[in-house]
Amino acid sequence: MDFIQAELTKLLALSIRGQFLSMSVDDKKYTQDYWCKVFSEAKEQGVHTIIYPFIQRQIPEEWFLTNPLDSWKGIIHATCIYQVSNRKFLGKLFEAFAKEKIQFIGLKGLYLQYLYPVPQMRTMSDIDLLINPCDQEKIDQLLRSVGYYMKPTSASSCVQVYKHNKYITLEIHHQLFSNQQLFHTEGFEEKLWNNCMTMNFEGTDLQLPKPINHAVYMLLHMAKHFIYTGFGLRQLADLVLIIEKNELDVNILINEIKVYELECFTKMVLYVVHKLLNFQLPENLMVDEQEYECYLDCFIQEIFKDGLFGKKNGEQVAQHILLNHSNKAQALSIFFPSKNELKDKYWYATQHSFLLPIAWIHRMAYNLFFRKDMKLQEKMSILIKNTTSPSIRLELLKWLSLKSSN
Repeated sequence: MDFIQAELTKLLALSIRGQFLSMSVDDKKYTQDYWCKVFSEAKEQGVHTIIYPFIQRQIPEEWFLTNPLDSWKGIIHATCIYQVSNRKFLGKLFEAFAKEKIQFIGLKGLYLQYLYPVPQMRTMSDIDLLINPCDQEKIDQLLRSVGYYMKPTSASSCVQVYKHNKYITLEIHHQLFSNQQLFHTEGFEEKLWNNCMTMNFEGTDLQLPKPINHAVYMLLHMAKHFIYTGFGLRQLADLVLIIEKNELDVNILINEIKVYELECFTKMVLYVVHKLLNFQLPENLMVDEQEYECYLDCFIQEIFKDGLFGKKNGEQVAQHILLNHSNKAQALSIFFPSKNELKDKYWYATQHSFLLPIAWIHRMAYNLFFRKDMKLQEKMSILIKNTTSPSIRLELLKWLSLKSSN
């Protein structure tokens, strides 16, 4: 963690608790260059909108006229309009769901946004809803009637993604984890359905998981992302707020997570938010930093490298791919996956096996020329297996009990 990253964690720790930055007139570090670097790092982590309301009064107005700070105010204005517009639209949409007697549970951002001091500054790129599979047809008809269209998906997909030309994307889940064996999540959805609470959302009753179960889901989601793509600072901030605002007992949280074999991962995540975001951790959960210094530093470095759900660093994506395709058979599956391993955009091959070779060509062309999360050099590194120390990441995953030692 470098100086700017350390500074960003301090600013974020203040902002998520509604505390304004106070500066000494003698403090020389708050230069224009300092704020430019903070903005760039915060944007990569998806927290630039969160910290802005609590620091903007400390930045001279004329600095907002220069690049890259000139875009900050514009982003804030656009974000506010977009988020407020989406909330009003979703309120009407959920009211229509209620009229059709469609039951659903709102997840993550829908609730987490309200935990922040300035809710609309906690951005959302999509909305996750857990539904009863028997309501899928009614939901599909209703969403299409208001301008949504569904992205093509495979028949085995447990989520349908609906896009809109104006409003936020919806991810409609009838199951939250496609690979339930990964964390032994069989029956998790039933647990959420049986333990709901209600929140007023734009005049409509919105069902949500109980906070303790929501926190468990967030940790499961973070663990999954860390294995495959990564997660960043905003996910840590979300976790801090759901615990602090609901006064959750972290020892109970750890006890709840044990059934999913994520006790070690959860303890380390909690220690990291203690270290980075001033989260108050019980004495029994403190760890010996000297004993685990190497792993903790590596974990924090990965969080900063990954950015918002692993979208920051293309090299990280390449490492994840290589890490999960280490032997010869797995290496071949990078280029020639089975139809069950193909993503939804290649749905035609999942339904018609004879189209599989076409899907392989389609997939190679897309990844080589159109995939934006990796540079060409990073894509080539997958071909020649030359990314930076994937073995270090493998050791980290083992330490976090997220990958078997086999």
